Amino acid sequence: MKRTHQSLDVNSVHLDVENPRIRNALEKYDPSEKTRAERIYLALQTGGEEGSAMTGFFKLKSSIRAMGGISSPISVIERNGQRICIDGNTRLAIYQEFLGQDAEGDWGQIPAMLISDATQSEIEEIRATAHLVGARQWPAYEKAKYLHDQYYNRVMPASRLLELCGGNKKDLMRQVDAYSDMEEHYRKRLSNSEDFDHTRFSGFLELQSSGRKRIIFDAGYSLDDFADWLKDGRIRRLEDVRLLPKVLNDEDAKKVFVNGKVDSIKAGARIVEDKLRSNDQESMHLSTISLAVLSQEIEDRINNLPWREIQVLRNDDETLNVLEGLKNSLTTLLQEVLSHGGK
Repeated sequence: MKRTHQSLDVNSVHLDVENPRIRNALEKYDPSEKTRAERIYLALQTGGEEGSAMTGFFKLKSSIRAMGGISSPISVIERNGQRICIDGNTRLAIYQEFLGQDAEGDWGQIPAMLISDATQSEIEEIRATAHLVGARQWPAYEKAKYLHDQYYNRVMPASRLLELCGGNKKDLMRQVDAYSDMEEHYRKRLSNSEDFDHTRFSGFLELQSSGRKRIIFDAGYSLDDFADWLKDGRIRRLEDVRLLPKVLNDEDAKKVFVNGKVDSIKAGARIVEDKLRSNDQESMHLSTISLAVLSQEIEDRINNLPWREIQVLRNDDETLNVLEGLKNSLTTLLQEVLSHGGK
Protein backbone atom coordinates (compact mmCIF):
# COMPACT_ATOMS: atom_id res chain seq x y z
CA MET A 1 0.00 0.00 0.00
CA LYS A 2 1.38 3.38 -1.07
CA ARG A 3 0.39 6.75 0.43
CA THR A 4 1.08 10.20 -1.01
CA HIS A 5 -0.13 13.64 0.07
CA GLN A 6 -1.81 15.44 -2.82
CA SER A 7 -4.24 18.22 -3.56
CA LEU A 8 -7.07 16.65 -5.57
CA ASP A 9 -9.79 18.07 -7.80
CA VAL A 10 -12.93 17.68 -5.65
CA ASN A 11 -15.00 16.63 -8.66
CA SER A 12 -12.56 13.82 -9.42
CA VAL A 13 -13.27 12.13 -6.05
CA HIS A 14 -16.40 10.04 -5.49
CA LEU A 15 -18.23 9.73 -2.18
CA ASP A 16 -17.98 6.27 -0.65
CA VAL A 17 -21.23 4.33 -1.22
CA GLU A 18 -19.85 1.59 1.08
CA ASN A 19 -19.85 4.04 3.97
CA PRO A 20 -22.64 2.70 6.28
CA ARG A 21 -24.31 6.10 6.59
CA ILE A 22 -24.44 6.61 2.82
CA ARG A 23 -25.35 3.01 2.04
CA ASN A 24 -28.17 3.12 4.56
CA ALA A 25 -29.64 6.16 2.80
CA LEU A 26 -29.31 4.70 -0.69
CA GLU A 27 -30.92 1.39 0.28
CA LYS A 28 -34.18 3.24 0.96
CA TYR A 29 -34.47 4.65 -2.54
CA ASP A 30 -34.09 3.77 -6.20
CA PRO A 31 -30.34 4.27 -6.76
CA SER A 32 -30.93 5.43 -10.35
CA GLU A 33 -33.04 8.43 -9.41
CA LYS A 34 -31.74 11.90 -10.18
CA THR A 35 -31.70 12.96 -6.54
CA ARG A 36 -29.08 10.36 -5.56
CA ALA A 37 -26.40 13.00 -4.86
CA GLU A 38 -28.81 15.07 -2.78
CA ARG A 39 -29.81 12.01 -0.76
CA ILE A 40 -26.18 11.20 -0.03
CA TYR A 41 -25.60 14.78 1.08
CA LEU A 42 -28.68 14.69 3.31
CA ALA A 43 -27.51 11.39 4.84
CA LEU A 44 -24.18 12.95 5.77
CA GLN A 45 -26.02 15.84 7.42
CA THR A 46 -28.53 13.82 9.42
CA GLY A 47 -26.88 10.47 10.08
CA GLY A 48 -26.08 11.01 13.76
CA GLU A 49 -27.85 10.21 17.00
CA GLU A 50 -31.24 11.92 17.38
CA GLY A 51 -30.46 15.47 16.30
CA SER A 52 -26.78 15.65 17.26
CA ALA A 53 -25.51 15.09 13.71
CA MET A 54 -27.26 18.08 12.14
CA THR A 55 -25.69 20.40 14.70
CA GLY A 56 -22.28 18.79 14.23
CA PHE A 57 -22.54 19.01 10.44
CA PHE A 58 -23.28 22.73 10.40
CA LYS A 59 -20.55 23.43 12.96
CA LEU A 60 -18.08 21.61 10.71
CA LYS A 61 -19.38 23.47 7.66
CA SER A 62 -19.03 26.84 9.39
CA SER A 63 -15.54 25.96 10.59
CA ILE A 64 -14.37 24.93 7.12
CA ARG A 65 -15.77 28.14 5.61
CA ALA A 66 -14.16 30.30 8.31
CA MET A 67 -10.78 28.55 8.05
CA GLY A 68 -10.87 28.49 4.26
CA GLY A 69 -10.29 24.74 4.17
CA ILE A 70 -9.49 21.65 6.22
CA SER A 71 -6.40 20.89 8.26
CA SER A 72 -6.75 17.10 8.20
CA PRO A 73 -6.62 15.54 4.72
CA ILE A 74 -9.28 13.12 3.52
CA SER A 75 -8.28 9.55 2.63
CA VAL A 76 -8.80 8.53 -1.00
CA ILE A 77 -8.17 5.20 -2.71
CA GLU A 78 -7.64 4.56 -6.40
CA ARG A 79 -9.65 1.61 -7.67
CA ASN A 80 -10.63 0.62 -11.20
CA GLY A 81 -9.76 4.04 -12.53
CA GLN A 82 -11.82 5.83 -9.87
CA ARG A 83 -10.89 7.82 -6.81
CA ILE A 84 -13.10 7.03 -3.80
CA CYS A 85 -13.10 8.83 -0.46
CA ILE A 86 -12.97 6.24 2.32
CA ASP A 87 -12.49 8.74 5.15
CA GLY A 88 -13.72 12.32 5.05
CA ASN A 89 -16.93 12.05 3.02
CA THR A 90 -18.61 14.86 4.95
CA ARG A 91 -15.68 17.21 4.40
CA LEU A 92 -15.61 16.29 0.70
CA ALA A 93 -19.36 16.89 0.37
CA ILE A 94 -19.00 20.34 1.97
CA TYR A 95 -16.21 21.25 -0.46
CA GLN A 96 -18.36 20.08 -3.38
CA GLU A 97 -21.30 22.15 -2.12
CA PHE A 98 -19.19 25.29 -1.72
CA LEU A 99 -17.77 24.79 -5.22
CA GLY A 100 -21.23 24.31 -6.70
CA GLN A 101 -22.46 27.48 -4.98
CA ASP A 102 -19.44 29.51 -6.15
CA ALA A 103 -18.77 30.31 -2.50
CA GLU A 104 -15.91 32.67 -1.82
CA GLY A 105 -12.64 30.76 -1.48
CA ASP A 106 -10.71 28.01 -3.22
CA TRP A 107 -12.93 24.92 -3.06
CA GLY A 108 -11.84 23.23 -6.27
CA GLN A 109 -8.93 21.39 -4.65
CA ILE A 110 -8.99 19.39 -1.42
CA PRO A 111 -6.04 18.09 0.66
CA ALA A 112 -5.93 14.31 0.48
CA MET A 113 -3.94 11.23 1.33
CA LEU A 114 -4.01 9.28 -1.94
CA ILE A 115 -3.74 5.54 -1.33
CA SER A 116 -2.89 3.03 -4.04
CA ASP A 117 -2.35 -0.74 -4.16
CA ALA A 118 -4.41 -1.26 -0.98
CA THR A 119 -6.02 -4.59 -0.19
CA GLN A 120 -9.66 -4.70 0.89
CA SER A 121 -8.54 -5.54 4.42
CA GLU A 122 -6.27 -2.48 4.51
CA ILE A 123 -9.11 -0.28 3.24
CA GLU A 124 -11.42 -1.57 5.96
CA GLU A 125 -8.79 -0.89 8.61
CA ILE A 126 -8.66 2.75 7.50
CA ARG A 127 -12.46 3.03 7.68
CA ALA A 128 -12.59 1.28 11.05
CA THR A 129 -9.80 3.32 12.62
CA ALA A 130 -11.53 6.55 11.61
CA HIS A 131 -15.12 5.69 12.50
CA LEU A 132 -15.45 2.90 15.07
CA VAL A 133 -14.02 4.97 17.91
CA GLY A 134 -13.21 8.59 18.66
CA ALA A 135 -14.82 11.92 17.86
CA ARG A 136 -15.83 10.93 14.31
CA GLN A 137 -17.27 7.51 15.05
CA TRP A 138 -20.43 6.49 13.23
CA PRO A 139 -23.80 6.49 15.04
CA ALA A 140 -24.70 3.25 16.84
CA TYR A 141 -26.83 1.69 14.09
CA GLU A 142 -24.33 2.44 11.32
CA LYS A 143 -21.45 1.22 13.44
CA ALA A 144 -23.30 -2.04 14.13
CA LYS A 145 -24.12 -2.40 10.42
CA TYR A 146 -20.43 -2.09 9.59
CA LEU A 147 -19.40 -4.57 12.29
CA HIS A 148 -22.09 -7.02 11.11
CA ASP A 149 -20.86 -6.84 7.52
CA GLN A 150 -17.24 -7.26 8.51
CA TYR A 151 -17.99 -10.14 10.86
CA TYR A 152 -20.09 -12.17 8.43
CA ASN A 153 -18.20 -11.32 5.24
CA ARG A 154 -14.92 -12.18 6.95
CA VAL A 155 -13.14 -9.20 5.39
CA MET A 156 -11.53 -8.43 8.73
CA PRO A 157 -11.18 -11.00 11.55
CA ALA A 158 -13.09 -10.32 14.76
CA SER A 159 -9.80 -10.22 16.65
CA ARG A 160 -8.56 -7.38 14.43
CA LEU A 161 -11.85 -5.49 14.77
CA LEU A 162 -11.48 -5.67 18.54
CA GLU A 163 -7.92 -4.37 18.33
CA LEU A 164 -9.15 -1.38 16.35
CA CYS A 165 -12.32 -0.49 18.25
CA GLY A 166 -11.56 -1.82 21.74
CA GLY A 167 -13.99 -3.68 23.98
CA ASN A 168 -14.40 -7.44 24.01
CA LYS A 169 -16.03 -10.06 21.83
CA LYS A 170 -19.19 -10.06 23.94
CA ASP A 171 -19.71 -6.33 23.26
CA LEU A 172 -18.97 -6.87 19.58
CA MET A 173 -21.52 -9.69 19.30
CA ARG A 174 -24.17 -7.66 21.16
CA GLN A 175 -23.94 -5.02 18.44
CA VAL A 176 -23.88 -7.58 15.62
CA ASP A 177 -26.87 -9.49 17.05
CA ALA A 178 -28.81 -6.29 17.74
CA TYR A 179 -28.35 -5.24 14.12
CA SER A 180 -29.51 -8.68 12.91
CA ASP A 181 -32.61 -8.56 15.14
CA MET A 182 -33.53 -5.06 14.01
CA GLU A 183 -33.17 -5.92 10.33
CA GLU A 184 -35.08 -9.19 10.66
CA HIS A 185 -37.90 -8.14 12.96
CA TYR A 186 -38.27 -4.34 12.79
CA ARG A 187 -37.73 -3.56 9.12
CA LYS A 188 -40.43 -5.96 7.91
CA ARG A 189 -43.02 -4.36 10.24
CA LEU A 190 -42.81 -1.12 8.26
CA SER A 191 -44.99 -0.46 5.23
CA ASN A 192 -42.42 1.90 3.73
CA SER A 193 -38.64 1.67 3.97
CA GLU A 194 -38.51 5.44 4.44
CA ASP A 195 -40.18 4.91 7.83
CA PHE A 196 -37.17 2.96 9.11
CA ASP A 197 -35.97 4.78 12.22
CA HIS A 198 -32.37 3.82 12.93
CA THR A 199 -32.51 5.62 16.29
CA ARG A 200 -34.64 2.72 17.61
CA PHE A 201 -31.51 0.57 17.40
CA SER A 202 -30.67 1.18 21.06
CA GLY A 203 -33.82 -0.72 22.01
CA PHE A 204 -32.52 -3.79 20.20
CA LEU A 205 -29.16 -3.32 21.89
CA GLU A 206 -30.93 -3.37 25.27
CA LEU A 207 -32.71 -6.54 24.15
CA GLN A 208 -29.39 -8.41 24.03
CA SER A 209 -28.91 -8.21 27.81
CA SER A 210 -29.04 -11.50 29.63
CA GLY A 211 -32.43 -13.19 29.78
CA ARG A 212 -34.57 -10.52 28.10
CA LYS A 213 -35.36 -12.52 24.97
CA ARG A 214 -36.20 -15.58 27.10
CA ILE A 215 -38.62 -13.50 29.19
CA ILE A 216 -40.41 -12.36 26.02
CA PHE A 217 -40.68 -15.95 24.75
CA ASP A 218 -41.81 -17.31 28.13
CA ALA A 219 -44.58 -14.70 28.24
CA GLY A 220 -45.91 -16.02 24.91
CA TYR A 221 -44.55 -13.30 22.63
CA SER A 222 -41.97 -13.09 19.85
CA LEU A 223 -39.32 -10.66 18.65
CA ASP A 224 -41.82 -9.51 16.01
CA ASP A 225 -44.02 -8.42 18.92
CA PHE A 226 -41.05 -6.64 20.48
CA ALA A 227 -40.47 -4.79 17.20
CA ASP A 228 -44.13 -3.71 17.21
CA TRP A 229 -43.80 -2.42 20.78
CA LEU A 230 -40.91 -0.21 19.68
CA LYS A 231 -42.56 0.84 16.42
CA ASP A 232 -45.91 1.72 18.01
CA GLY A 233 -44.32 3.50 20.96
CA ARG A 234 -45.59 1.20 23.69
CA ILE A 235 -41.90 1.25 24.59
CA ARG A 236 -41.10 4.88 23.80
CA ARG A 237 -37.92 5.50 25.78
CA LEU A 238 -35.50 2.82 24.65
CA GLU A 239 -34.01 2.34 28.11
CA ASP A 240 -37.48 1.23 29.22
CA VAL A 241 -36.77 -2.11 27.54
CA ARG A 242 -35.23 -2.83 30.96
CA LEU A 243 -38.75 -2.80 32.44
CA LEU A 244 -39.86 -5.83 30.39
CA PRO A 245 -38.96 -8.51 33.00
CA LYS A 246 -40.91 -6.67 35.70
CA VAL A 247 -43.95 -6.05 33.47
CA LEU A 248 -44.18 -9.37 31.60
CA ASN A 249 -43.91 -11.38 34.81
CA ASP A 250 -47.07 -9.76 36.24
CA GLU A 251 -50.38 -10.64 34.53
CA ASP A 252 -52.12 -7.34 35.34
CA ALA A 253 -49.15 -5.26 34.26
CA LYS A 254 -48.69 -7.32 31.11
CA LYS A 255 -52.30 -6.73 30.00
CA VAL A 256 -52.03 -2.98 30.51
CA PHE A 257 -48.75 -2.85 28.58
CA VAL A 258 -49.66 -5.09 25.64
CA ASN A 259 -53.15 -3.64 25.15
CA GLY A 260 -52.09 -0.05 25.76
CA LYS A 261 -50.84 2.76 23.58
CA VAL A 262 -47.85 5.10 23.73
CA ASP A 263 -45.64 4.56 26.79
CA SER A 264 -47.88 1.77 28.11
CA ILE A 265 -44.84 -0.05 29.49
CA LYS A 266 -44.59 2.73 32.08
CA ALA A 267 -48.23 2.16 33.05
CA GLY A 268 -47.53 -1.55 33.43
CA ALA A 269 -44.48 -0.87 35.58
CA ARG A 270 -46.53 1.41 37.86
CA ILE A 271 -48.95 -1.45 38.53
CA VAL A 272 -46.08 -3.64 39.72
CA GLU A 273 -44.67 -0.82 41.84
CA ASP A 274 -48.10 -0.15 43.42
CA LYS A 275 -48.38 -3.82 44.35
CA LEU A 276 -44.95 -3.77 45.95
CA ARG A 277 -45.82 -0.65 47.96
CA SER A 278 -49.07 -2.28 49.08
CA ASN A 279 -47.17 -5.38 50.22
CA ASP A 280 -44.66 -3.20 52.06
CA GLN A 281 -47.45 -1.34 53.85
CA GLU A 282 -49.11 -4.62 54.81
CA SER A 283 -45.81 -5.90 56.18
CA MET A 284 -45.36 -2.70 58.18
CA HIS A 285 -48.89 -3.07 59.60
CA LEU A 286 -48.26 -6.68 60.68
CA SER A 287 -45.01 -5.70 62.36
CA THR A 288 -46.93 -3.43 64.78
CA ILE A 289 -49.30 -6.20 65.98
CA SER A 290 -48.44 -7.86 69.29
CA LEU A 291 -47.25 -11.47 69.28
CA ALA A 292 -50.28 -12.55 71.32
CA VAL A 293 -52.81 -11.04 68.90
CA LEU A 294 -50.94 -12.37 65.86
CA SER A 295 -50.71 -15.86 67.39
CA GLN A 296 -54.42 -15.83 68.24
CA GLU A 297 -55.26 -14.89 64.64
CA ILE A 298 -53.12 -17.73 63.27
CA GLU A 299 -54.69 -20.21 65.70
CA ASP A 300 -58.21 -19.12 64.72
CA ARG A 301 -57.39 -19.34 61.01
CA ILE A 302 -56.02 -22.86 61.39
CA ASN A 303 -58.91 -24.08 63.56
CA ASN A 304 -61.47 -22.75 61.08
CA LEU A 305 -59.70 -23.83 57.90
CA PRO A 306 -62.19 -25.48 55.48
CA TRP A 307 -61.53 -29.08 54.49
CA ARG A 308 -61.20 -28.03 50.85
CA GLU A 309 -58.28 -25.72 51.69
CA ILE A 310 -56.64 -28.47 53.74
CA GLN A 311 -56.77 -30.68 50.66
CA VAL A 312 -55.19 -27.92 48.55
CA LEU A 313 -52.40 -27.47 51.12
CA ARG A 314 -51.22 -31.02 50.51
CA ASN A 315 -49.85 -29.88 47.14
CA ASP A 316 -48.78 -26.39 48.22
CA ASP A 317 -45.09 -26.89 49.00
CA GLU A 318 -44.44 -23.19 49.53
CA THR A 319 -47.09 -22.81 52.26
CA LEU A 320 -46.15 -26.15 53.85
CA ASN A 321 -42.53 -25.00 54.11
CA VAL A 322 -43.64 -21.76 55.80
CA LEU A 323 -45.85 -23.68 58.27
CA GLU A 324 -43.03 -26.12 59.00
CA GLY A 325 -40.71 -23.19 59.71
CA LEU A 326 -43.35 -21.61 61.95
CA LYS A 327 -43.75 -24.88 63.86
CA ASN A 328 -40.00 -25.16 64.44
CA SER A 329 -39.69 -21.53 65.53
CA LEU A 330 -42.65 -21.87 67.90
CA THR A 331 -41.26 -25.08 69.42
CA THR A 332 -37.86 -23.47 69.98
CA LEU A 333 -39.43 -20.36 71.53
CA LEU A 334 -41.63 -22.37 73.95
CA GLN A 335 -38.71 -24.55 75.01
CA GLU A 336 -36.63 -21.46 75.72
CA VAL A 337 -39.40 -19.74 77.69
CA LEU A 338 -40.50 -22.81 79.70
CA SER A 339 -36.94 -23.84 80.53
CA HIS A 340 -36.49 -20.54 82.35
CA GLY A 341 -39.49 -20.84 84.62
CA GLY A 342 -42.28 -19.89 82.27
CA LYS A 343 -45.83 -21.18 82.73
